[in-house]
Amino acid sequence: MALIDMKRPKEKKSSNMEVASVDEGERYPYGLRITLEDAELGKLGISVKELDVGKELSINAIAKVDRLEDRDSRNQGHNQSVSLQIIKLDVEKPKSKTAKHFSNLRRGPG
Repeated sequence: MALIDMKRPKEKKSSNMEVASVDEGERYPYGLRITLEDAELGKLGISVKELDVGKELSINAIAKVDRLEDRDSRNQGHNQSVSLQIIKLDVEKPKSKTAKHFSNLRRGPG
């Protein structure tokens, strides 16, 4: 299954100039964000000490359809949405920072 980048396109001003994004995180819809707290991290066997901000992890999930909407609005036109509740989740186990360091040493310079 191919992975699809969910980044939203840059907004354009009325003068056809692109708006600069202040935060890359704002380019992705809030509804795609998943927050894992102590209990969930424990179940997955992950410690935040093993992670760095910006690190990409692979996830595999099963979700149930929680809500469906199909509506017409005078101001916004036709809109559809699906709300998914993740019920099962697996996250790639991060390599320890020490193992990553030694792996880089073994490979040698670029």
